Amino acid sequence: MTAAQTPQRFTLDEAIVDSSALMCILMGEPAAPLFMAALQKTTRLYIGAATRAEVWLAAFNLFSSVGSMQNHVSVYFVKVF
Repeated sequence: MTAAQTPQRFTLDEAIVDSSALMCILMGEPAAPLFMAALQKTTRLYIGAATRAEVWLAAFNLFSSVGSMQNHVSVYFVKVF
């Protein structure tokens, strides 16, 4: 199923974002459009501090430098709880 085929039936008020979903998006994996579509249908997104740190470190290691990482990170504004 592609993002264009994703049913438009639901929206979420809140969701907690998992590091695997964020890394999937950052790495441009095949499921990334599905995660993006789901995140766009959510009013408020939350991420735990440990998850945020994990994603930052993984992205940093993946892209090798902060400057390069900043060009690739297009993660939504999320609230740390």
